[in-house]
Amino acid sequence: MTQADHRPYANSIELLQAEIEGWMTARCRHLAAQNELAEAGVPTRRNITVVGREDVTAREELRRRIAKLAVEEADIRVEIDARIEATEETGIDLGLVRVCRELELDAVDRATLLLAFTPTLGERAIEPLEQIGI
Repeated sequence: MTQADHRPYANSIELLQAEIEGWMTARCRHLAAQNELAEAGVPTRRNITVVGREDVTAREELRRRIAKLAVEEADIRVEIDARIEATEETGIDLGLVRVCRELELDAVDRATLLLAFTPTLGERAIEPLEQIGI
């Protein structure tokens, strides 16, 4: 896909919506699945049933889901970044981008800023955060 294939954001709110409802939601689903796998523990003799190793199969499926979620998260991030570039070419000022640039914020700082802003958008916006205990 070329840069021309990406639609610019109309304004800062549209970018924030994409960041929070798109990327942050995907990130939370990914982290929740990773947490679920970590909490599943290591298979033990006690976890093996008469039917077979059901717990191992469930873990393998969870690993596949985590890999799929990682790709989904990365794809959303790439799309957002490409749309930001397309927007910058139009001269539209995106507040989040400007703040990150002026304060030299990295990806972790940017995510923290988004996390701090999310509760101001209401209950629906914070639902994904609850999946990971925030």
